[in-house]
Amino acid sequence: MKTDNRNYRLIVFISTIFLLMMCVIAVEGNPVIRKIKFRGNQSFPDKVLEGQLLINNGKFPVVRGLKKDEYSYFDPQVLEEERVKLIHFYQRHGFLKAAVETKVLPAGKKEKRVDIEFLIRENDPVLVGKVELNFIAKEPEQKIREEISKAYFEARKLAPGVRFADEDLLHDRSLLKKAANERGYADPRIGYQLHVDTAANRTGIQFNFSAGTKCYLGKTTFLLQSGEPENRPFLLKYISYKHGDIFTASSLEKTQKQIYGIGLYNVVSVVPARNGSKADTIPVEVLLRKASPYKVKFGVGYGREERFRGFVDFQYLGFLGGIRRLNLFLKHSFLEPYRTDLKFTQPGIWGIHSSLVIRPYLMKQNEPGYSLVKYGSDVLLNKQLIRNFNATTGYFREVNKLDTASIGHSDILPGDISDYYNKMGVTLGVLFDNSTPLFNPSKGWIFAANAKYSGFGNSTHHFLKMLAEVRNYRLVGSVVFAWKVKYGISFSYDEDGVIPVDERFFAGGSSSVRGWQRSYLGPIGDDIPLGGKSFFETGMESRIPVIEKLHGVIFMDAGNVWQETGAFRLNELRYAAGAGIRVDTPIGPIRFDLARPVWDVQNKWQWHLSVGHAF
Repeated sequence: MKTDNRNYRLIVFISTIFLLMMCVIAVEGNPVIRKIKFRGNQSFPDKVLEGQLLINNGKFPVVRGLKKDEYSYFDPQVLEEERVKLIHFYQRHGFLKAAVETKVLPAGKKEKRVDIEFLIRENDPVLVGKVELNFIAKEPEQKIREEISKAYFEARKLAPGVRFADEDLLHDRSLLKKAANERGYADPRIGYQLHVDTAANRTGIQFNFSAGTKCYLGKTTFLLQSGEPENRPFLLKYISYKHGDIFTASSLEKTQKQIYGIGLYNVVSVVPARNGSKADTIPVEVLLRKASPYKVKFGVGYGREERFRGFVDFQYLGFLGGIRRLNLFLKHSFLEPYRTDLKFTQPGIWGIHSSLVIRPYLMKQNEPGYSLVKYGSDVLLNKQLIRNFNATTGYFREVNKLDTASIGHSDILPGDISDYYNKMGVTLGVLFDNSTPLFNPSKGWIFAANAKYSGFGNSTHHFLKMLAEVRNYRLVGSVVFAWKVKYGISFSYDEDGVIPVDERFFAGGSSSVRGWQRSYLGPIGDDIPLGGKSFFETGMESRIPVIEKLHGVIFMDAGNVWQETGAFRLNELRYAAGAGIRVDTPIGPIRFDLARPVWDVQNKWQWHLSVGHAF
């Protein structure tokens, strides 16, 4: 009996292999599809239609050849399925009378190849007529009904006269649900009726809205992924609602973002939990998965100015318990042969959107205008005042050892400053930034301003330094237009008028006026940049897409540095123009720029290679 079973299994196995081989032979006997064409498609480009097809993507039926290409083989049944699929696509987008035919055309003589043509007759689409909201229950009250109606009509996609589409109908239904969720109604029931007039190619839409019971938020429980409770008092500070508040989906989303922003958890899910609760009370469960307390980031790269560079950032989450963090940052480059920062961060020092930072550091700087070693510490208080707007104030103390042979000399900015000098004082800064996306902004504004005063205790020099910058990004079609304006001024309160060389303003370089080398725009002494007490810089840039992940750029920069405080002479601005390319990467674009001075006695070309935009 066992022998019979084995023979039966062997026969089934061999038969299956034989059938599969016959299928492959049958497929390979069919012509190869060389090209797919579309005719008559006015509302959707070829790429959109190609995305609806399997054969065009080489997914089915497909045989991988010996060459690098993948071939789709012609099959009449599959082609019919694709034709029907295109009709359904058009119908979902409002073209109820769309028709699609196919043609199979021979292509090539030596090989069996065919071209497929889809002949499309879109016909007139169905347009949206009257749109009504029908509240079919006592809830909500009239005021809430008006608020929900207003929120819907301001953001809807299906307005009278536009082409009807299934996805827009679902979008508008979600709008109504979201509007109800933001006003205490957690489980609204929203149906709809379509009143289609095929003769007029119009459809009316009636949403039937039942809000259900008004709900309130109940007790919040914190649970780890294992199911164990996470009893950590600091978590309560990051909840954006109180027990008994009216239910709103946005308060749960805000809570999720705030707890995730702590950094101690790599998964945070804030969900309503109704099990066994009152009909109008919704308990909340916060589900958490702890992140590793230790993180290491590192990177290497090359740039024209920094040359080879590398960094390592060690982070310890939960340092000394709670939500404190400790970072050790190490960096090497040509401009900074060594840099060591030890940063202690205490989040939530003054509300959840604040932090206290203590940062001792040691570094060496090799700039074109000076070379020095500095060590010191900062104590900073950061606070988010409103969305996208942050302020920072702090105290600093710093000791500098200057290589006096590395600096230039002039009458206005003397170079005979001491090789050792101290700085002690306060800083104040503000930053508004609503630009997006993060590494490659195409819209939004950035405004930054900061001031630094040194003159406390044993400060060698007494000065005030201020710097302000505005940037704007605007997307017009597929082209990003960007511009910036930057101005700085410093005041010395000493008789000799000296500003420490590392606190002076410099211009020129890959992120400045790109027709000059780094720091070489402005006063020069002994062939060394001197820097100055006044500074102005502006730039405009057009970023033009070429192919995917590759952009071309044309730009013009202008600026200068003056040795005197408050000096700004329009006729002394220096200009540069150029072009470049950008290659998008996950950490920002790789940038290559080529520029030269214009309307200037200097005409030497400069090239720059770096990561990230110039501004």
